[in-house]
Amino acid sequence: MSRHKGRVLAMVGAFGCRSVAMALLVDARPEGEQVAARCPFHEERSPGGFSYDPTNDRGCCLSCNQTGDLFDIFCSLTGQPPNTQTFRDFEDRMRELVAFAEPEAKAQRPPAPEPLRYVLGFYFAKDWDNKHVLLIQQAKPGWQQGLRNGLGGEVEDSADDPDGIWDGEDMAREFLEESGGHGCAWEPYAFMDGYNNDGSPFECYVFRAFGPWFRPVSSDEGLVGWFPMDNLPPDTVASARWLIPLALSKGNEGLVRVTYRHPHGEGPFYMDCNACGHHGSWLLSAPCPACASKNTEPAQVR
Repeated sequence: MSRHKGRVLAMVGAFGCRSVAMALLVDARPEGEQVAARCPFHEERSPGGFSYDPTNDRGCCLSCNQTGDLFDIFCSLTGQPPNTQTFRDFEDRMRELVAFAEPEAKAQRPPAPEPLRYVLGFYFAKDWDNKHVLLIQQAKPGWQQGLRNGLGGEVEDSADDPDGIWDGEDMAREFLEESGGHGCAWEPYAFMDGYNNDGSPFECYVFRAFGPWFRPVSSDEGLVGWFPMDNLPPDTVASARWLIPLALSKGNEGLVRVTYRHPHGEGPFYMDCNACGHHGSWLLSAPCPACASKNTEPAQVR
């Protein structure tokens, strides 16, 4: 049993182990998730009883009953002793083989998830010199439940926007549904993208509008009310505290873009594993949950 047991699988993952085995073993061929080949531990006339399982880095021969990991196989094939220097030589060879196989691993990944699309709007009352803003206390379950923010929501039906452009009509529809307000012109002034707290990607256009004071009608979406800008309630979401003054101070020179990361800076994010091709959500500093490799990178959102 190699004293380096487990290190190879942790370094390159199951896909990397499979790639190395296919290159090292003689007459190697895939058999499902495993690799069949001539036994590296004894001479045999034809391949038969040896198989290698990359998910636990273990090869086994039914003829000679010898077992071993990739490092044991490397030592047996090259005739080198299983010491530290040999392992370093094996590491160099292994990295070359895995790097060559990475394009195949990437090609096997599922596509990155489509970002959730949102609109968010802040409506200011001209009657009060634009110093009062309409906010909603979210009632639906989720991270904003019980917190106050501008009105808006997820744009679920992309068929409504065949050109892919979110305009004021999306925001006007949300505004009417959540407050009963209508008849105002919504202007986009900011664009936010990044990752939600659960690691899912999102995109959000932020709108502003100015109009007369009216009595809002709350719905099952949440309670809607007017609040003075200089005395926002303590349960107002953090982003609204800078988006509101930005709406009043910004001119018409274009959208302000903000990319959000997780508040702890590490995620979870949607990640790709270059070793085994696994795609999922985990922390930036954490290894791949499927194969324990740290050869990972944030997924590219479409």
